[in-house]
Amino acid sequence: MEDNQPYTADDLARAALLRIVPSGYRLIDASDERFTGIRDRFVRLALKHLGPRPSLIGFTEPGVDPQEAARAVAAWAAQNLTANAIQRRVTPGVLVIAVDGSARAGPVDGAAVSSAVWTIAPGGVVEARGRPPGSPSAGLVRDVVKRLERGEAAPGIGQVDYVERNLMYGRGRRARAAGLSGTAVLLIVVGIFFGLRFLPALFAGATGAAQGQNNPCARGCVVVTPSQSQNIIATLSIGQTSSPILFRGAEACPEVSNPQVLRQVACDKVGGTDNGFVTTYQGLASGRTDLGIGIANGNAYSVTVVVQ
Repeated sequence: MEDNQPYTADDLARAALLRIVPSGYRLIDASDERFTGIRDRFVRLALKHLGPRPSLIGFTEPGVDPQEAARAVAAWAAQNLTANAIQRRVTPGVLVIAVDGSARAGPVDGAAVSSAVWTIAPGGVVEARGRPPGSPSAGLVRDVVKRLERGEAAPGIGQVDYVERNLMYGRGRRARAAGLSGTAVLLIVVGIFFGLRFLPALFAGATGAAQGQNNPCARGCVVVTPSQSQNIIATLSIGQTSSPILFRGAEACPEVSNPQVLRQVACDKVGGTDNGFVTTYQGLASGRTDLGIGIANGNAYSVTVVVQ
């Protein structure tokens, strides 16, 4: 911790990763042999390996040269984050965030892939020059720093691990979808949005008097099942509340991975043929968040809500 800085590099890393992990990053453990000689330069290191812009993000503390650390990771990225049969074109990026006001910020000369160092000086001054492919926004980092500067407690690593585990469900399906073109993905998202907004009856469970007047699905719900893992189930505006969503077979109310983006307004248990939990959500800020759902047979899956 530098003088007059009320948090450590690890505090910053945990607070930032709690918000960055939902965008597809996985934490790199110190014992991961793939990063021998690299991981020990960082307080925390995370990898996003799917999609056309794979990325590594690392956090360093004073005493470590973040430029050299970035070049070491970039060399690994150039060798390992390459095109394949699923993703035919990739543009990797490396971002190092240094909690060190004396470090040099900006693009990294001589790096094997596009790389940059952002620095954080005492007083919460963030210098963010350059944004490598796949990196989080500088605004997200500045917001995390601002919260820590005013005394907000950093999350424990267990919270970050929990979010990461929830996002693991359905990762295989995301890998298979990674080869879709941008146009195809856009058409799919638009189709799901209009389908959910204007044709809820197609997805509704059994309704009517047989369900009883107290059943939240009696007048129709959007129904979500395990086969829809990783689908976008709703697109909300900030402040908008979703239509009732039935998570069929869920054993508890779904967990929101990013509570800064989405708030659960209500959650009710239903039985009979609907059997599950009916929830509504309110959009809080632009972004996307996964909902982790456990089902009765002990398995789990997740789906995504977008707020714009």
